[in-house]
Amino acid sequence: MVSLFTLAFAAVGAALLVPGAAAAAPSLRCGGALVSVGDSKLDLLGRCGHPTLRDERMEERARSDVDRTGEGARVRRVLLTVERWTYDRGPRELVHVVTLEGGKVRAIERESFGYTEPERSLPRVQVATCEPAAIGVGDTRLELLATCGEPATADRRQELREASVAVSAGTVLTSAIAVEHEIWTYNFGPHRFTQLVTLRDGTVVKVESGANGYSP
Repeated sequence: MVSLFTLAFAAVGAALLVPGAAAAAPSLRCGGALVSVGDSKLDLLGRCGHPTLRDERMEERARSDVDRTGEGARVRRVLLTVERWTYDRGPRELVHVVTLEGGKVRAIERESFGYTEPERSLPRVQVATCEPAAIGVGDTRLELLATCGEPATADRRQELREASVAVSAGTVLTSAIAVEHEIWTYNFGPHRFTQLVTLRDGTVVKVESGANGYSP
């Protein structure tokens, strides 16, 4: 007689092997390194390399800003880039799909066994061609690229803000203004801090130091 425990165990095992079935995973192991929810895109790239497939889409979020004049809260619409990185490391390992939002790992899922044979070496992580001090507020996107090269990772979002314009007495037109925000992460190697560069409409507005970087 087959026990209920045996049937339940078989059902779980079958679900893991069904093509296309996905299950949440606490982490993704790449060699001796782990990537977990909350890690940065650079951590994922530096530890696991480039994915087999990369997809992205834009998703809308609503954020409320408190109006200090007492007229209530104003809602901003924010369009975020959501990415899905698929790691296929061959028929002997499960495929892992990593969801990134705002440059952070938001979810990790494992699916059925893979198809392609794994690569022998990880792709290189982009290393900046400048010193951290060369990046400053007020730099344009073109100046940043010319001085430091392409960033290791880049994330963008678009904020839609309402703007009111008085056309005539008693007539006010309200329109939405799209403001582009980007965060570029520059990698300077494993013994130096990364630099997180925020650009607004193509101009650097903030530069912050992050965690240590990775070898090229």
